[in-house]
Amino acid sequence: MGRGREGNKIYLVDMGLAREKVLAPGNPMTYNGDQANSFLGTNDYAPRAAHQLHCQTYRDDMESFGYVLIDLLKDKLPWSGMTTTVGGQSPEQQMGSKKRRISLDELCEDLPAVFKQYFEHVRSLRYNQRPNYSKLRQRFAAEFKRQGFSYDYVFDWTEKRFKEAVAEPAEEAYVSFSSSSHLS
Repeated sequence: MGRGREGNKIYLVDMGLAREKVLAPGNPMTYNGDQANSFLGTNDYAPRAAHQLHCQTYRDDMESFGYVLIDLLKDKLPWSGMTTTVGGQSPEQQMGSKKRRISLDELCEDLPAVFKQYFEHVRSLRYNQRPNYSKLRQRFAAEFKRQGFSYDYVFDWTEKRFKEAVAEPAEEAYVSFSSSSHLS
């Protein structure tokens, strides 16, 4: 979360997931081959490709971001709480299996249609194909407006912090000097 004047921003960064892209003739955005065969990501938000130990690309970043948005809105994901091995499957395997099986209708249940459209676009992308970021932003902006919101830079978390700050008594600094204190 941003602070002060940047308090209206959420920063999502996981440098542990950052990977080098190798420029190659005919395939300009190929990942370095040593990145496959290991799980990369935070279980709840990792894309399906991560659970299959595949290298991740733009579509996978967008899939993960979509999971974050759903979690922010619903306070949980359909695979939240899978933390123990069941039937020989690790939590990562269970989550990956659930993510591969879940329909977009179930994933986006009780959310505006724009979320299903988002995931349809993301899932339609080929390996290394760039998402249509502009189109996705436009769709979410239209839904935001349709819901009657205005972009006033006042967000739920900003309002909550303000109310908490106002409710807390201000701490005042008192300096006391005993009779034995010496000021020089």
